[in-house]
Amino acid sequence: MGKPEKAGGRVQRKTRRNWAPSLQKKLEGVKKILREMDSVLVAYSGGVDSTLLLLLSHEELGDRAVALLAS
Repeated sequence: MGKPEKAGGRVQRKTRRNWAPSLQKKLEGVKKILREMDSVLVAYSGGVDSTLLLLLSHEELGDRAVALLAS
């Protein structure tokens, strides 16, 4: 991954992702939903789904995305 850059509270990564078009459309939909939120709390389990959601949340919301890990 590239080095993150902060822009308006959001973290922007200079990462080139070569996703299939159908997956790219779904990811953009999730990002749009996240941008409409003021902040998010992600229940982080360490699995693939919560890791991806946390990554996307942090890229879109920066410090307004928080993870919660319970053991």
